Amino acid sequence: MVDSRNKALVVGAGVGGLVAAAALASHFEQVVVIEKDTLPDSAQSRKGVGQGSHLHSLLLGGKQILEQFFPGLSDDLRAAGSNVIRAGVDQQIHEYGVWLPQRDLGYDIYTQSRYLLEQVIRERVNKIDNITISDDIHVDSLILDENAILGAHAHRRGGGDIDLHADIVIDASGRGGKFVNQLAKTLDGLDTMDTIQSNIIYASAFIKKPKKWRDHKENILIIAEPDKMAGGALIDIEDDHWCVSLHGRNGLVPPKNIDDWIEFAKSLSNDRIASRLTDAQAEDQEMKGVFIFKKPLSTWRRFDKAPTVPMNYFPLGDVINSINPTFGQGMTMAFSHCLALDKALNESSPAEVQKDYIKKACEYSSKAWRVCAAYDASFKQDDEKSQRNFEIMRSLSLKRQEQAIENIDVHRKLFETAQMISAFG
Repeated sequence: MVDSRNKALVVGAGVGGLVAAAALASHFEQVVVIEKDTLPDSAQSRKGVGQGSHLHSLLLGGKQILEQFFPGLSDDLRAAGSNVIRAGVDQQIHEYGVWLPQRDLGYDIYTQSRYLLEQVIRERVNKIDNITISDDIHVDSLILDENAILGAHAHRRGGGDIDLHADIVIDASGRGGKFVNQLAKTLDGLDTMDTIQSNIIYASAFIKKPKKWRDHKENILIIAEPDKMAGGALIDIEDDHWCVSLHGRNGLVPPKNIDDWIEFAKSLSNDRIASRLTDAQAEDQEMKGVFIFKKPLSTWRRFDKAPTVPMNYFPLGDVINSINPTFGQGMTMAFSHCLALDKALNESSPAEVQKDYIKKACEYSSKAWRVCAAYDASFKQDDEKSQRNFEIMRSLSLKRQEQAIENIDVHRKLFETAQMISAFG
């Protein structure tokens, strides 16, 4: 029950927490965002974003939501260095041995590093008068009184315990679910979870583009398949760099050594990414090491099925669902939860705000989960049922691919579905 709208507390200043703060600002007198990291003044890596050094896609469905909360954000992104590439022309997708045709699908895609996107959003949030962002504050636990969350116990870096009281708490602390696990010790069923074995390991690097590719903006996707466990993606980001992520599944591990990593790229089902990397290597271009990220399990915490969720507690983003990152849906899912939060605060009675939020947030999460579950299940292949499911999925995918090649309208629809355009009406 949200009786008072004096103060809202957001735990976590990643992109999900920042957008949540913007969603709350028109409903609460004061919004406080706390972050355990020291937040940088520019687009830089930070410890609390474990996947920050990897390729991130700003899906157009997610960008639609961002524009609702931050009108004109596209202009801010361009001014900060984001690239604009044309869907169907500059975005190249290879699956089942075939490239989808390069044709204009009528959409612009914004490409940038995860760091840059967070910095631009944080700058916009800092301009909202009733939002305060405080870094170097570590939350130890949430304050639970009977069945209501009243705030958080925290401490400042370097010492000094503080209690942060609030009318509602937004848990945007990440996929580990630290506070869910703490609360579940008292509240049965809160940690109810669906899981899928993803068994994926990413190895990513930032590469300075060679001269021949400086004026060429692109996003290349080479999709892994159950009989080809390696996949990869290349995307243009700011400052004439590529972010390149190579991944292996079911025990196939990309190497960390940069030269071996480039050799691994040659094992993909097409050499288009490898050829770009070879050109960069030949010019001895700057390559900022290889970063590893492991995703053994995709998770969906079923707050919609939990018998009791403490009042005033609103989980968001990866706390609800953390899925196979190859689909690029993670940030868009967090933004969709912010949209669900805004809708519930606008439309629901005080007694129903939390219930309606959780219902809608999990409904949005299910859109991504269904895609992830079907794809990841096809890689199991450890029994006859999995083999049959893979063959069915492959047959349907090939048919859809053939239709997309022949018909631009089908191709555009595939793109719109993958980008989650208009998925959150």
